[in-house]
Amino acid sequence: MWKLHNSGGLVEEYMPPELGFAIKELINKMYQCLNNDENDCDVRICVL
Repeated sequence: MWKLHNSGGLVEEYMPPELGFAIKELINKMYQCLNNDENDCDVRICVL
């Protein structure tokens, strides 16, 4: 199970079918976060 946290307290959990897909999803989410008007985004990923 992967958990993605951001500074807004949102937590998304998903089961990646493969590591490459999970990394692409993480990068996409990080870019979406960085492109927000709020530049206080803190993205961390935890592999449980």
